[in-house]
Amino acid sequence: GALTAKTGASGGEITVTGRRVTLDDTARIDVSAPAGGGSVSIGGGAHGADARISNALSTTIATGAQIEASATEDGNGGAVAVWSDGTTRFSGSIRSDGGTLAGAGGEVEVSGHDLSFTGRVDLAAPHGRTGQLLLDPADLDVDAPTATAIELALENASEAVTATNSLTVSSPISSSSSNALVLNSPTISINADISLPNGRLQFLSPSTGVRLTSHDGTTITAHDVLIAGTYDTIDLSGALVTPALTVDQPGLSPISIDIANGSNSIDQVSFVPGDNILQGDVHLAPYHYWNHAGEAQPALFDRPPDEPAAGDAVCVVSPKPE
Repeated sequence: GALTAKTGASGGEITVTGRRVTLDDTARIDVSAPAGGGSVSIGGGAHGADARISNALSTTIATGAQIEASATEDGNGGAVAVWSDGTTRFSGSIRSDGGTLAGAGGEVEVSGHDLSFTGRVDLAAPHGRTGQLLLDPADLDVDAPTATAIELALENASEAVTATNSLTVSSPISSSSSNALVLNSPTISINADISLPNGRLQFLSPSTGVRLTSHDGTTITAHDVLIAGTYDTIDLSGALVTPALTVDQPGLSPISIDIANGSNSIDQVSFVPGDNILQGDVHLAPYHYWNHAGEAQPALFDRPPDEPAAGDAVCVVSPKPE
C-alpha cells in the first residue's frame, strides 16, 4: 500500500505504529515536497522518546519498502525515525535528499534494542550539507551485510553508529566519501579494517571506565581521526594511517594510551588536554606538531621537539583549539 502526506509546498507528517509494525515489500510512504520534506515515524519517534507515539515492540522494513522524505526543489530533507523497543529489522530504503536548488539532506534514525541494518539510506544534498544517519542499538556487531549498508549510507550521509553497551567491527568498512563516520560506545573493538581516506573517523565514549581497541593485523585509514570522551584505556594494536590524530580526553584521571604498531603512519598527533598519562610507544611519521600560535609544545617523550631522531616524529601536547 501507499501513504502520502503534503501540506502546501512542504511535506506532511505520517506515523505508523502498533505493537508489531511491518512495512512489506510493496509499501510506499512519501512526504516529499518542493519546499522541504516532511516527517515519518515508524514504530516510534526519534530515540523512542516522542510521548505522542506509542513505541512498537518490533518493527520490520522489508526489502523493497520505500520511504521518501526529500525536498524536491528548494528546502531541506525531512526527518525519518524507524524505532522499536525490541527488535528492528531494516532492509528497505529511505531517501531524504536536500533540494535540487538548495537545502541540506535530512535526518534519519534507524534504531532498536536489537538492530539489523542491511537497507539503503540516501541523504544527498546537491547544493548543501549531506544529511545525518543515526543507528542506536544496545549492542552491534558490524558483520558483512551491515558493513555494506554502512558503506552505501556513507556515500550520501554522515553516519553515527551508537551502541549503548558494545560495538564490534567484524567486517571491513571502506568508503572514498568525505562524509564522517562516528563510532560511539563504551566498549569499541575493531577486528577488521576501516578505510576512509577522505573522511573523518571519530571514536566517542559516552561514559567512564571504557575501552577502545583495534587488534593486530587490522588497519585504520582516515583523513583524520578523533578519539574523544572518557576512555580509560586506548589500545590500538592495529596499524593507524592518518595525517592527523587527536586524542581529546577530559583529563579527570590518568588514562592508558598505547598506539604502538610499527606500520603506523601518522603525521601529527595532538593530546587535548595534556594532563593525561601516556604509556607505551607511539610510532609516527617524521613531523612535529605545533600549536595555533606556532609554538612547539612540551614533548611527551624524552627527546625534545627540536631534536628529532632521523625518521622519528615527536608526540607533543597541543592546546584545545578555540
